[in-house]
Amino acid sequence: MKRILVTMSAILLAAMPMRGQTHELNCFVCDPDTEGMTNIRSAPKGKIVHRLEPAGFYQLTAIVQPGGWWRIKDGIVYDEGGCEEKVPGREAWIHRSVLAVATDYEDGQLRKLYAEPRKDAKRLMVIHEIRALLRPLELSADGKWVKVTYDPSEFEDRPCETVTGWIEKSQVRDDAFEPGDGGPVPTLTVSAPGIETVVFRERPVTGTQTFVLEKGKTYNFTVGNPKDGWWQLWYGSVDENDQQKWVDDEAWMPASALFLVVKDWDGAPTVPVYEKPDDNSRKLFDLKTGTHVHPLDLSEWNWIKVSVDGHPEQTGWVGSGKLTN
Repeated sequence: MKRILVTMSAILLAAMPMRGQTHELNCFVCDPDTEGMTNIRSAPKGKIVHRLEPAGFYQLTAIVQPGGWWRIKDGIVYDEGGCEEKVPGREAWIHRSVLAVATDYEDGQLRKLYAEPRKDAKRLMVIHEIRALLRPLELSADGKWVKVTYDPSEFEDRPCETVTGWIEKSQVRDDAFEPGDGGPVPTLTVSAPGIETVVFRERPVTGTQTFVLEKGKTYNFTVGNPKDGWWQLWYGSVDENDQQKWVDDEAWMPASALFLVVKDWDGAPTVPVYEKPDDNSRKLFDLKTGTHVHPLDLSEWNWIKVSVDGHPEQTGWVGSGKLTN
């Protein structure tokens, strides 16, 4: 009898309609209609059973389905305080167009969009923002990648058409996306004055050569993400004698090849160098204007750690307003 019951249960389960893809994605509500209510329905295109206030912040777990309508797990939405709002009825559905996920920069790594859900696929772009809003479209079959739409045109210095690609699910989060969080990662505009030939590498120290700065030519470009004496090229290009040349977002170069020039815009002959990124900390020494220095590190937006060219033992923090490329 037990064997018959098990067999019958298996038949019933096989006969149940499949919902298709059942992977989950934690999202937050970010309705493009910032004034109207966000609707939750009893089924795809079904009856409205709940509405979310436009001024509120809400998180939910979506059961990702084929198409634009996703089921809300357990019919529960969480408000800004983490309190549950149970949607009336057996099921709750929401359209993916009002949902979003966000990237972060906590581990110091740039987020990348790929043409397919795998790391060896063609890389479509690198996201340079501390926090970028992405619109989720679907999940990969294994649930480890999210297909998203990303529009970086709202960010300064990164004009670009909307890009659709795949990002690792582990690299997105359902935290609130605030406009003030979406600015670019702190960067520096530096120069390489053509004193020597400089090699860019695909990763610090041991990476394959990707580009060479030639001796005798002047270069200006933007770097960020300092790591162990190396900086990553930002926005993928350099200006060679005022002509832009594409390199790659993956390129790295040593701090010893990057230059900034000490300059006081008020005409003072020297600028102070401090022990810490704080003008209330101990002053180490003064630098004459016109001195070349190498950037070593960044502290938020306002301070740069430098070493004096020719005197690497002389290091300290200088206000970013006292340096130019």
